[in-house]
Amino acid sequence: ITARMPWPTLSSSISRIAAALAESPRARSSITRSMAETANVTPQAFTHCRSIGESRLQPSGRPASTGPISRPLENTRRAIAPELLRRYREAGRAALQDLGGAFALAVIDTRRQETLLAVDRMGILPLFYTTRDRCLVFGSTPDAVGAHPRAGKTPDLQQLFNYGYFHMVPSPGAVYRDFHRLPPGHCLVFAGGAARVEAYWRPVFHEHEHRDQRALKEEFLATLRRCVRRAVDGGDAVGAFLSGGTDSSTITGILGEVAGPARTYSIGFDAEGYDEMEYARIAAKHFHTDHHEYYVTPDDVVRAIPLIAQAYDQPYGNSSAIP
Repeated sequence: ITARMPWPTLSSSISRIAAALAESPRARSSITRSMAETANVTPQAFTHCRSIGESRLQPSGRPASTGPISRPLENTRRAIAPELLRRYREAGRAALQDLGGAFALAVIDTRRQETLLAVDRMGILPLFYTTRDRCLVFGSTPDAVGAHPRAGKTPDLQQLFNYGYFHMVPSPGAVYRDFHRLPPGHCLVFAGGAARVEAYWRPVFHEHEHRDQRALKEEFLATLRRCVRRAVDGGDAVGAFLSGGTDSSTITGILGEVAGPARTYSIGFDAEGYDEMEYARIAAKHFHTDHHEYYVTPDDVVRAIPLIAQAYDQPYGNSSAIP
């Protein structure tokens, strides 16, 4: 579907997609992340759950400290959950302001009779939710939320039209009616049967701030090194996707600095004007990487399309998903 389709064609396509979504066997799929109804929370509702007093927390991803609330977080799931709970008990929702990295989390506070959901500043890890009958159901995917008997899975025709126009379902919408995706840098507080969404962090741009160019360069490089080092976190199976452009080449070079020679992976296309492999090879040679290449074939694309459609819970029309 494209935005250039005439309305009758687009409308007909939306109807067919809606019918397919409603009949999808994935409605009965297993839940990929924990979900809970705050009216009936039990420790068994969470995998990898940690409890302190009357609070329970389910973390996902790799949150990292950016502030002074407590000691830095250890980058293991076993250590992250109790530390985050301690920070939450000390500072409440203000603890979110000092978290960086990629994460999605849920805190069940039975003492205050409220649930807190939050996602990282860039929204790298998704968190979907719906409220039904004064209950909150949430999960990492729309299918996970829809697997709950109270949630239901009725396709939202407006969001399908949005997909036809944008080639994606824009946040905070979701492909199913009354489902929502928590926006980047936002948290949700559920109490008394009602949900309230608010921003805990916003980017700040000082338009008239004047700083030395060399100092800004050093700060930028330090930030990149810190982020790459955090992502590596002692892992021995770390690599970089290398297209040969500025972004991927920069990350590849820094990865080599912080973790030794990098493994790099590049995708090529046997089509004149579209293949960037030569640029990737130049960067791989410059940074002495352990380089790997693969050329996508038409048969690869045909095999990949149904797998991609299965992996994405929502319609997604960006061709970059295929290679």
